[in-house]
Amino acid sequence: MTKASNPMTLRQPAIFRVFLFACLVLSGCGRPTPQGTLPARLVVDFSGGHVTLRGALPQAGARDRVLERARQQYGPGNVLDRIEISDKVIEAPWVSTDALLLAVVESGISDGQAVFDGQRLQLTGQVPTETIRAQISTRAARAAGSNIAVDSHLQVSH
Repeated sequence: MTKASNPMTLRQPAIFRVFLFACLVLSGCGRPTPQGTLPARLVVDFSGGHVTLRGALPQAGARDRVLERARQQYGPGNVLDRIEISDKVIEAPWVSTDALLLAVVESGISDGQAVFDGQRLQLTGQVPTETIRAQISTRAARAAGSNIAVDSHLQVSH
């Protein structure tokens, strides 16, 4: 029997092409990689005039902006960058809203934290006066808008 007359030889390439096509479609090959699935997170630790920024953001631009402002406010030697950039992190409204990030970085919180986590901002720590506490809470709530919940647990230091 010649190769051309063998029915199995003629069908193998077609079966192989169908199998290959099915594997590619089922595996997602050829589709763009989905965006990240983890919420953006940024923790700003304020302690003794030093600021540590840590967490994960989807864009280097947001990290660079908040680092620049923190260095201007607290001095380059007083800011520690522990922020990671990851394509596994999804965009969050506060990431692209400099007003919210910068309002917190410039706030005047001492010995406390600002935690941006997905759709939420939590403020904890000490502030020197009741007026500053109210200003920080108001500025954060205004900058956050209606899409981000702000929980302020700031206390006036005595």
